[in-house]
Amino acid sequence: MLATNLGSSRDHPLAGWDVLTILYQGSVGNEQPRTRRFLINQYNVAYLDAENDEAPITDAVMTSVLTELADQAGLVEKSRRKIRERMQSGTYHTRQSDIYQITSSGIEYLKMMQKVVDAENTVVSNTNRINDFKRLITILADDSADAISTELYNNFHNMITAYDDVTKGMHKLDEDLETLANDLAFNHGSQAAQHLQKMLKDKAVPAFNTLID
Repeated sequence: MLATNLGSSRDHPLAGWDVLTILYQGSVGNEQPRTRRFLINQYNVAYLDAENDEAPITDAVMTSVLTELADQAGLVEKSRRKIRERMQSGTYHTRQSDIYQITSSGIEYLKMMQKVVDAENTVVSNTNRINDFKRLITILADDSADAISTELYNNFHNMITAYDDVTKGMHKLDEDLETLANDLAFNHGSQAAQHLQKMLKDKAVPAFNTLID
């Protein structure tokens, strides 16, 4: 997946992507300060990969991820502010803390990445329907197919439906790619461009070529 290792954490490969998502969601209507501690809590509560036994993210790893997102990628910005914290006793105290916000480049990157994911999902679903179409063509071309039973006519109907889905998918992919090509964030996101190019060469074009074999 394209978002893997944004943040360069071996044990938390999607941490960078997830931190951007948390910050983006928090930029709309939620005033709780986006401190490092807040991000750690949010990540460990909602974003751990339980299926792969991902361990809770540590303060040191989150610091490293935020440093890369802010200083190297420019997707996050950091500012020093006074914040009020609630203590276990119920009282509040004020302290200085680093506050993190997603930048406009970070927002563009998230949106661009979602478009790439949408395009890839289109390719995957379309490839599956191409395989369905070819399988049904093979069945219908079999001379031993029983023309009396309804199975032959059902297969023909399913073949037409599959072909219709394939053509619609090709148009959808064309729209996705045109949108991406005109996206300034994509034009500057070489990783996204390389990923999409590989996806087209390795998956989409070979799948479409099978239609004319």
